[in-house]
Amino acid sequence: MTLRPARRIRGLLLGALCLAAPSLSLGGAPQPQFDEVTTEVGIDTDQLLLYPGPAWGDYDRDGCADLYLPGPEESFLYRNACDGSFEHSPVSDSVSPPNRGSRGAAFADFDNDGWLDLYVTSPQENMLFHNDSGQGFTDVSSAAGVDDGRPSYSVGWADYDADGDLDLFVGNYHFGEDPPESRDTIYRNDGDGTFTDVSSSFQPVSRLRRPNLAVRWFDYDNDADVDLYVVNDRFAGNVLWRNDGAGCGEWCWTDVAEATGADRPIDGMGVDAGDFDADGDLDLYFSGINEAVLLRSEIAQGQDLFTDISEQAGVSPPGISWAALFFDYDNDAWQDLLLAVTDGLGNRIYKNSRDGSFEDISEGSGIENLTGSKGIALSDFDGDGKLDAVVGDSDSTYRLFRNVTTTDYGWLSVTVEGSGPVARDAIGTKIFVTTSDGRVQYQDVKSGNGFCSGNDMANHFGLGEETVESLTLLWPDGSSETFGSVPQNQRRHFVYGQVVFADGFESGGTTAWSATVP
Repeated sequence: MTLRPARRIRGLLLGALCLAAPSLSLGGAPQPQFDEVTTEVGIDTDQLLLYPGPAWGDYDRDGCADLYLPGPEESFLYRNACDGSFEHSPVSDSVSPPNRGSRGAAFADFDNDGWLDLYVTSPQENMLFHNDSGQGFTDVSSAAGVDDGRPSYSVGWADYDADGDLDLFVGNYHFGEDPPESRDTIYRNDGDGTFTDVSSSFQPVSRLRRPNLAVRWFDYDNDADVDLYVVNDRFAGNVLWRNDGAGCGEWCWTDVAEATGADRPIDGMGVDAGDFDADGDLDLYFSGINEAVLLRSEIAQGQDLFTDISEQAGVSPPGISWAALFFDYDNDAWQDLLLAVTDGLGNRIYKNSRDGSFEDISEGSGIENLTGSKGIALSDFDGDGKLDAVVGDSDSTYRLFRNVTTTDYGWLSVTVEGSGPVARDAIGTKIFVTTSDGRVQYQDVKSGNGFCSGNDMANHFGLGEETVESLTLLWPDGSSETFGSVPQNQRRHFVYGQVVFADGFESGGTTAWSATVP
């Protein structure tokens, strides 16, 4: 285990990452198979949905991801019993105020007390629920200053100013003759339980006044700070706010969407970022009406731009598509794509062909026959080493799909925990997994994704037939740590700023420790 400056590690990693991806045949690749297990595992919501945004989060800290299902009339919190089943949480009512509909949701520990809190967007005022040590939730929206009151959909957490606590983006939907105060909102966490609206530092403010439906915080240019990508509807054009640091009043932001080719106007609905080509930078995939767009980042090639490869990649179906997610469905160590489609075609799974293109292998997957899907969130809820999906269908209900794809490939699940200068959730941490074939996989820790939804914050790595040679963490404070020969087929938890030995003795320090999660 070694500690190195982040920029030095980044250079070393990018050198190793820029390997040509072999053009391999997909013959014999595992066919995706998802079985619906909603009622079987104890989930029984039956209200009709309009804009469903499910979210995973371990609210009671028992090591298993729990499930929040927002709805137009009532919302539900289900507790994962850690045996493959769920029970209606005894504290569910505390995150479902009467006569208050909800849309999107994302868990995050905004006050660094070790318990996941929950932000929920709503057609009325939004809600921030403080987790009371797993015994219930308290609505602190008004006291914290984040109730917003605008027509909100998307939500995303990140520590943009690297001060050790999580800031908040709330995406609001505006068009036509909306009043001047209509806009997206960015809240800076003041570290005392309150937030300050700092949207005025994003100029011109007109670019916050677009019909937003999705957001993704990520470090697009690999310069060690987190940037903000906003996907907009009605061909308004997307916005890429580059984080330029302190020095411009509250903070410095520059919209570089047009300059980098990331503006790409469509009827935008959902978004995700992932390194599908394994070259060490995060690419963008976003959905819309009659097209979905894949933008390949050229940062690793030394160019500050994105290239639209949607047509040759084969990932742009007809129909109205919503949630767009990178995920490795079969653990072959390559990022595939999942797309929610509402317009008759059914949901799509695209298999990564490892040559810059994808193959549509949706038919027979079991998840493709839903034709009204909007929100999707991913988690290995049963701990079997494969990513499962909860799907929210408009004009229908939520359904949980267990991934039963037949594969013998290895996997690794990574969770991180910050302290001191790093927020407890360590959102924005970059994880690099080097396998025995010399390839490097890159993912980042995030909260808020797809469309109005929240994946489990555990990062899931498929390993194919390889083993893990090393794992490197680039923490948000600029430090990095490398661990050698991490065992596979396990969940591993890494904590910043602490060393824990086998006998349980703890010591302070500047290095992380890792432990196997049961």
